[in-house]
Amino acid sequence: MNSRQENLKTYLAELMRNRAEKTLDTLRDFLENISKQPILLNEFARFIEQLSEAQLRLPDLEVSKNEIESMHMILKKNDK
Repeated sequence: MNSRQENLKTYLAELMRNRAEKTLDTLRDFLENISKQPILLNEFARFIEQLSEAQLRLPDLEVSKNEIESMHMILKKNDK
C-alpha cells in the first residue's frame, strides 16, 4: 500500500471514529433526557420537547449510522 492510500485510510478511520463518537454522544443525551420520569407539569413539558427533538433527529442519526457503517466496510475491505 502506498503512502497516499495509507494517509487516506488513516483519515477515513479518524473521520469514522469522530462521527461515531458524536453520534453516540447524541444518542446518550437523548436516552438520558427521555428516561427521566417527569413529575411536575413543567418537567413534562420539557420531556415532550426533548422527545419531539429526538424524533425529529432520528433520520439524521440513521444517515450518520449508515455513513459510519459504510466507512467501516471500506476500511475493512481495504485492510486485506
